[in-house]
Amino acid sequence: MEFLEGNNVENYERVFDFKVPDDVNVINSVVVAYPWRLGVVTTDDWEFEIIAPKLWIDDLITRMHLRKSDGDQVNSDCIQRRKQKPIRAWYAPNSISSYDLYYLYLTSIPYVHLLVEKKALNDGRYRLFISKH
Repeated sequence: MEFLEGNNVENYERVFDFKVPDDVNVINSVVVAYPWRLGVVTTDDWEFEIIAPKLWIDDLITRMHLRKSDGDQVNSDCIQRRKQKPIRAWYAPNSISSYDLYYLYLTSIPYVHLLVEKKALNDGRYRLFISKH
């Protein structure tokens, strides 16, 4: 496996397959790229710290088929475990209660997580953390 770090824009474009919008800032990123193996479908794992407007976040939630956690213990526990064992220490450093939590609902294992800080920044945008493991 290879850890891709240092070029946040390149990592963003690799994962999300489009350019970073002008009103979005990618603060931190790490992509774990797995080598090709015969007969095995592998996809990258990743973590991002992003500052974005609410409209972009809402679009991301729709595009990635995420659902807000309604306190369901299974999904909340899954998100909490990921938060406690991030790839990098910068991922979601605040208490879990300071985030609105979202998860991929189309699979039996919610392996994509989105944590959006509940309080907006001074410019009206939000800090969010998104990961796939």
